[in-house]
Amino acid sequence: MKRIMQVVTNENTENTLYRTVVSNTQKIGNKYFASIPRELLKVDPDYQRIDTRSAAKIELLARNWDDNKMSPLSVVAHEEEGKFYVVDGYGRLVASSMIETPKKELECQIIFDAPLDDHERKLFEARLFIDQTKELELIKPYHKHKANLLLGDEVCIAMQEVCDKYGVTICTGTGQRGRGMLGSYTDCFRITKAVGKAGLEFVFETIQKLHWHEEKNGYSRAVMNGMLKVYRTNKDHEKLQRFVVSKLRGTTPEKFRANAVSKYPQRYETTAAAMFMEDILEGFTEEA
Repeated sequence: MKRIMQVVTNENTENTLYRTVVSNTQKIGNKYFASIPRELLKVDPDYQRIDTRSAAKIELLARNWDDNKMSPLSVVAHEEEGKFYVVDGYGRLVASSMIETPKKELECQIIFDAPLDDHERKLFEARLFIDQTKELELIKPYHKHKANLLLGDEVCIAMQEVCDKYGVTICTGTGQRGRGMLGSYTDCFRITKAVGKAGLEFVFETIQKLHWHEEKNGYSRAVMNGMLKVYRTNKDHEKLQRFVVSKLRGTTPEKFRANAVSKYPQRYETTAAAMFMEDILEGFTEEA
């Protein structure tokens, strides 16, 4: 049985502060919102991740607190207790007490129609807790790319300019990449940040001289990290590039990756690719 949606508590409730919060609740659409004093907010350890919540993440949240980025906490009204139980927002609740001017109250979305039975209500809250991000799409690095360009992020700008120069498409999602499509945004960003625009241009130019840009997965993470190893070799880049192109011209991006992983099966593919490229470069002095 569920409680009928309401914004006025019964007259038997003795907690004046609780009654004040409820009577001042604002209904927007089918939801109810109010600022709730932190002394009325409780956390149930039976389902909340109190012991496993990252203290470092909470401290980071507190250091970078911004009201504009903080969504309301989701809480369930416990009328008989005169409290509101937090089902979504434990980290914000804790962090808000650690900022320079600790929050005495927090904006909350209040759920009034939880089951009346204590056990059923706890199960109801637990389901809300585990489902809080079920329908959300997490923002990944490539989702932020356009915004970072607008904000003038130097790494993103350099990366975009190199991609434009070599006709490489920054794509989303996972799986096989068609010709001219970037395999890993994260790896490309990391490479650009590590060796700059010139380094990424070397990587892309080498791929194009091998005509791997015409193959699927030509800009895969294994390929890019292999070429990064070449660029980071402290020798003449032009000679190194010619040497690598001559050694790999007869193969494909996928074959390169397969050979690297086959030779170093216990290493992650990017590490295997770098190590495999090291093996290729061993003959550079004699053959350059």
